[in-house]
This record gives sequence, structure tokens and C-alpha cells, in this order.
Amino acid sequence: MLNLWALGALLDAEGAVARCGRLRAGFPLRRAAARLGGMAVGLALFLVPLQVLAGFAADAAIVDANGLVARRLAMATRVAAAVVFGHLLLALFQGGVLRDFFRPINNLRGLVRAFRTQGGLAKAVEPLERLVRELQPWSSWRTGLVGAGGALAWTLVPTTLYAAADSVRGPAIVVTIVGGLCLAVVLSWLPILQAGYARDRSWKRFGSLREARELFARCPMLWTLVFLLGYGGSLVLYLFKIITPPRDALWLMTPFFVLVIYPVRLFAGWVYARASRQERLPRAVWRYGWSGACVVATVFYVVLLFFTRDIGAYGKLVLYQQPFLLVPSPF
Repeated sequence: MLNLWALGALLDAEGAVARCGRLRAGFPLRRAAARLGGMAVGLALFLVPLQVLAGFAADAAIVDANGLVARRLAMATRVAAAVVFGHLLLALFQGGVLRDFFRPINNLRGLVRAFRTQGGLAKAVEPLERLVRELQPWSSWRTGLVGAGGALAWTLVPTTLYAAADSVRGPAIVVTIVGGLCLAVVLSWLPILQAGYARDRSWKRFGSLREARELFARCPMLWTLVFLLGYGGSLVLYLFKIITPPRDALWLMTPFFVLVIYPVRLFAGWVYARASRQERLPRAVWRYGWSGACVVATVFYVVLLFFTRDIGAYGKLVLYQQPFLLVPSPF
């Protein structure tokens, strides 16, 4: 759910830039950034110690499950979890400002006043409701779901052909080559199609190949740069898939994936807006030259992608994980 919401947020930012052509439109949550940062810090300050305590309780249970220390630590963990859960709910109820996480008594008094005052409860949660409306979680999740579905519809078959063979000898090499070539062709148009969907929120944009070719022909150099940045960054991100990290480390790696992909998304939206406004086509030599460079770049990316299945923690499944086009998650 969170991965699809993150993809939807990236597509929303890309679509906003593609509609108006201004990069600042790709930061829709800039007003809520301080509030979200305060919430993240406040939640972490109380959840991390709770997680450490739970780790001690789990270690004690491994050493002596029926021992006095293990039972006391388990009970302390349950009590602490209940107290922290209630405290965090009250802090969020008060608005989720960072200072609210350090005023539990004031938060409790605010809840009592809200219940005693007519309409006080609705007025108290109004700041939090505004934040939720600004985040648009359901809309972004739906955008991410359709965006991921459109990308998978194009990449599923060629990637399956590309990953089907276990050996590059004999007839298997033919299947691998055909799948790789088809995947390279798909990857040379898919970012443009996905940017079109992000702008118009229409599923039909994933089938607008003719329009995608026209947009590429108007700004071939800039689109090639988008492919180089997007797929080049994806190759760097594939290095994080070599070893499966602990589950706790995934929350540290996923924001890094988003930070790498986010600027490329904004740049792709800006190029889409520029190509949509440009009327004159550049010279044929210029177009064909950059088209050839784009083909070389995508083929080179697909060739390197073939070797990621030998170093990835999930084998061939790594080939299906396109961080530039699908969910921005390492696993």
C-alpha cells in the first residue's frame, strides 16, 4: 500500500510539472513538509526505544522463555506499547506538531475539553483533516496502482522472455535475445507513455504510441537524457538488491530510492511539457542521431540488467523490479 502510494505521489508530481511546465509544481507538499517532518521525528523518538525494548524481550525469550527476566521484559513491552500507542494518538489528535509529542498532560486535557465542548472534537481534528486532504492518500494510491499496472502491461511479456532461459547456449539464446530486444524497445517509449498518463490521468495514454513518437521527435536530446538519468539511476539502485537487508533497514533504503528517482520524474514531466508546446520539429539528422543514441542507451541498460539476476537476492524476479517505472522500493 505504501509503495503504491509513493509511486502515485511521484506520478502526481510528474503530472503537475507536465501540465504547467514549472518544476516548482512538482512539490505539492511543500507546505506540509514541516508538519510531516515533525511527525516523523516525534514518532521515531518514541517508537525506536520501544523497538529496542521489544528486542531485549525477544532475546530474553530465546535464552529462557519461562524465566523471570523474560516474563518481566515481555510484560514491560506490552505496557510500554500501550502507553506509547495512546500517547502518540493524543499527539496526532492535537495536530502532530513536534512539541505535541512532549506534552502528554496537555494533550490529555485537550481531549477532555474537546469532548466537553460542543463541536470541540471536530474543531480539534481539523488541522489533521486538512493535512490528510492535502496528502490525498486514496487518489495517490489509485494513481500508483494504474501507473504500475500500465508499466507491467508493457514490460511483463518481454521481461518474461528475457528471464525464461537459464542458459545462453543453444536455442535458449534466441529467446533471450528476442526478449531483450523487445524489452529495449518497450523501455524506449514507456517513460513517455507514463508521463502522459501522469498528466492526463487517463489509462488510454499507455496506448498512445504515435503521440509518444511525436513528443520524442520534438525534443530527442532531452528525452534521451531522461532515459540516461532514469535507467542509469536504476542500475545504481540495483546494487542495493544484492543482499536482503533486515526488515528495519528497508525503511531507511526506501526513502533513498525515492530521492534518486524523484528528480528524474520532475525532469521527465518538464520535458513532456516542453515537447507538448514545441511546434517545429528539429532537423532529421538531429532526430535520427538522438534516436540512435536512445536505442544504444536502452540496449546497454537491458544488457546490464541481464546480469542483475545473478547478483540479486531474488534471482530472476529482480528483472521485474524496475525502480524507475514501478514502485520505488528496494524489495
